[in-house]
Amino acid sequence: MISFFQTTSASYNLTFHIFTQEHECRIQTIRIVSAASRAIAALAYGHFFNNRNLIPLFLFTAIASSLVQLLRLPLTTIEPLESIDLAFWYSIIVSVIESGTIQVAFLPRDELATNLASEQSGCRDISYGILLAALDLGDTAGGWITAYVTRKLDITFSDFGNLPTLYTISGIAKPAAILIGIPLLMISRSARRHLQS
Repeated sequence: MISFFQTTSASYNLTFHIFTQEHECRIQTIRIVSAASRAIAALAYGHFFNNRNLIPLFLFTAIASSLVQLLRLPLTTIEPLESIDLAFWYSIIVSVIESGTIQVAFLPRDELATNLASEQSGCRDISYGILLAALDLGDTAGGWITAYVTRKLDITFSDFGNLPTLYTISGIAKPAAILIGIPLLMISRSARRHLQS
């Protein structure tokens, strides 16, 4: 799980690039719409996906949430001053899709991490604490990695020319981290079965 969260993320860089000058309220509007989308997605997850096989659901939603970030790639070619309204409405639509998908991906991950702990050992609270620590550690490492990649790509406040490259790296890194983590998940599952027998 740490590997998934320590991958690069370019979403804030892109939003800042497009809407920073005279359109700060649009950034907040996009964030509010994203929050509403996450809330609706959480309710939908509880209704449609509860009591499903968690590992395939986790893998599918995690990869889908990573790939859906590539929907923002067309925004990297829009000149903000020429088509700010088009960029804003496209950002709203993509934010709804992206936020909802990311929320649906987070919930089985959370449930899977707590369920991996044995019910008989009373470790669910510890497991949840470890999950939160992994999320924080991965998020912090992801920020460092993004900063390093951003610097290497020469993306600055005045030059966002390589932002499409950063977005592509971000969109590919997360599914790659998940695919690398699949064997670890299977090993963990095998170890759990072995301990229970």
